[in-house]
Amino acid sequence: VRLGPDGHLYTADVRGVIRRYTLGDDGRPTGSAVVAELPGQQIIGLCFDPAATPRKPVLWVSHARRKAGPWAGVVSRLTLAPSPIRADVIVGLPCPEDLEHQPNHLAFGPDGRVYQSVGGVATLGGSPNWGAAESLL
Repeated sequence: VRLGPDGHLYTADVRGVIRRYTLGDDGRPTGSAVVAELPGQQIIGLCFDPAATPRKPVLWVSHARRKAGPWAGVVSRLTLAPSPIRADVIVGLPCPEDLEHQPNHLAFGPDGRVYQSVGGVATLGGSPNWGAAESLL
């Protein structure tokens, strides 16, 4: 969930749907619309590009497809207006088959670079509990 530069609230879900909510004066949603879809993808991370504007909202999303192999994680840049344009920027991130620990949150740092967290598949550094060995990025 992120507040966009246009004052709308944006959400993404595990079905690959990105929805924009119009907020009333009291901060409650007054309506919504689907603004982009990544069919078959589970979206976990969502953030706005620092250069995004109300007329040109640009999102960065991290996502993966279930059962697509151990390197199915992707980070994409989505230009939403006038119609969604997707550009996959990073592909092949580690991701278990059932997406237990896929690429997660995205955030831009003060240096203007995008950062992402990726969970491990081992329990507190112990034996892998998801049936997958740890992999270096």
